[in-house]
Amino acid sequence: DPALQTPLVSWISPGTLLTDVRNLQRIVRWTAGSVTVLCLALGGMTLASILTANVRERVPEIGLRLTLGGTPEQIAALFLWESILLSVGAATAGTIAALACLLFVGGSLPVPISLDARVFLIPPTGALVLGIAFAYVPARTAAMIRPSETLRNP
Repeated sequence: DPALQTPLVSWISPGTLLTDVRNLQRIVRWTAGSVTVLCLALGGMTLASILTANVRERVPEIGLRLTLGGTPEQIAALFLWESILLSVGAATAGTIAALACLLFVGGSLPVPISLDARVFLIPPTGALVLGIAFAYVPARTAAMIRPSETLRNP
């Protein structure tokens, strides 16, 4: 009888069960989203670090390009395109690998798998945006190098 108000007994009804399941889903969504954001930030910072090191190694090449008539915008575009190719290529390879894994073990999973167009469009699009965002500073740094600065580099 629910009117007894005993503190050690809890009543399970479909409503309370549904509320608990929704709370669990919300917690899993927040956890997965937080881990995803942290991984994307770490990947983006790694990309920016690699491009910064790439700019430092290629200072003589940048100076030669500028001396031969290249514009700072062309130098910046060079590094932006490198970043875009790296990030979109990695996202595409990861999407293909994930698809292969899902197709291989998909039948043995206890949950249904939905593979629609969003699954194939969101990762490369997100990688494109992140590749541009995290490559902007190294690309601008490369574009700001003066040809006279390259002479001091061994």
